[in-house]
Amino acid sequence: MAERHYCLYPYGLSGLSRGWSKVTGMEALISREVRLRAEGPVERASTLICDGAPGDEAFELPEARLAVRPVPGSADPAERAALLAVWFDELWALLHPAAFTTPGLSPALAGVVYPDGEGETGPPGSFERIAGHVERRRARRLVDPEQRFADRFQGELDRLPADAEISWSEVFFTESILRWNADPGRRGSRQTLHSFLVIPDNLVETPPGRRILEALSAVDAVYLQTDVYLRRVARQLEAMELPVPELHRFDLPPDLEALRRAIAEPPPPPASLEALDPRQRDLVEDALLTRGRIPHRFVCPDRLDPIKGIHVVLEAVDRFLASLGQPIERLREQYRFYFVTDYYTRFPPVDRDLAWHRYADWIRERQIPPFQERWPGIVRFADNIPDRFIWTHLLADAHIISGGIQEGLGLAVQEGLVVNHALGRGRAVIMGDGAGFPIQAREDGLGSYGFFPSAGDPAAFAHALCEVVSLDAGAHRERTGQMVTRFIEPHRHRLLP
Repeated sequence: MAERHYCLYPYGLSGLSRGWSKVTGMEALISREVRLRAEGPVERASTLICDGAPGDEAFELPEARLAVRPVPGSADPAERAALLAVWFDELWALLHPAAFTTPGLSPALAGVVYPDGEGETGPPGSFERIAGHVERRRARRLVDPEQRFADRFQGELDRLPADAEISWSEVFFTESILRWNADPGRRGSRQTLHSFLVIPDNLVETPPGRRILEALSAVDAVYLQTDVYLRRVARQLEAMELPVPELHRFDLPPDLEALRRAIAEPPPPPASLEALDPRQRDLVEDALLTRGRIPHRFVCPDRLDPIKGIHVVLEAVDRFLASLGQPIERLREQYRFYFVTDYYTRFPPVDRDLAWHRYADWIRERQIPPFQERWPGIVRFADNIPDRFIWTHLLADAHIISGGIQEGLGLAVQEGLVVNHALGRGRAVIMGDGAGFPIQAREDGLGSYGFFPSAGDPAAFAHALCEVVSLDAGAHRERTGQMVTRFIEPHRHRLLP
């Protein structure tokens, strides 16, 4: 066994040495890993090699036997934007094709995301349209952002011993993995790859997809979040006549202990909300005020991203509320829908003329305003709330609803179940069946304990809403308890040894 373990992590950290300020799934994972290493026996030292900003310096967390070595990024915003465009426009669509094609997108929305233009192939909503879009973008570029990203990490990789044990954390390290394994002197190292994304069944159909599959074949073991994804990898590698590595399932779990500690405390006082913007503060204040008073409250944590499918949730809620045929005053006494969504008003630093941003702009400008006008006081929107304590209390006494078009697993829905189970509240999850959480829950025989409508189908979601509000609290408590004790709690996998 190698003396030290190395984890390659493609994202930046929001100040691991100074406390956490983000609530993203990947950062929640790393914060959990650090806490667990600090609280319990540690097998051996680890080094986390992560993306960084210019000027970031290495630091140590002795209590966790963890060294953190940020790889300084480019000071050129255009270079960073180009990399994000590759990851979250090109590869994002190839890894989540159901989210960028019909019926995941309606025909009208598919035409917005990939509009007709010069050189387009296939009709809007088809996979051919995606593949053609990616091929044209790659043919036009003068510099390859993926190779530039690999170049930045190469210096750190060159420092590693030939027999290093390496955990590659995401398929965004494809080029680095292939470089490492092309060196005969490195073949004594033990390598694993953990991916938190979807592996679709047609990755083999495009050159970038085949490149990812080659990287998966090159490591010793691949860890994915559903058995379905693992079977897809095996089938496609066999079709390419490449070696199939060890295949294992793992979870991106919520931090159970941190959630339970937070919800055991009183709700956040007004002074703690001062750092929030006006929309966030209005949403949180209403949620705290209506907790235990409004019988049917829902939180939707979906960012404006096709893989989440918030467009389906909005249409479903619209249909559901309209179907009740009640005056708006009566509806306000019974219902709240809180949409806490990344990219509502704050945007990542990428080209706005990308498929993902065209989707977000359409939701923000065309779908949300009339929806808000129809249901004043019942629906509220705000950007993602980074404070973990406030977020935990926002989940209390609320059902969780998520579009689940096609995403790796789904962390926030699990957090909602854990919080409400700890409170003894019967609160459910509604999530589209294209996400990894419902996929694996069904694989484990637990599908009947959640509400998993067909991804992309607003009518099915509206029907699920009707079912949820018709059940009594005891039935919901039973379902929530089964999901937490049989699915979430047993899965305590680790990224770092």
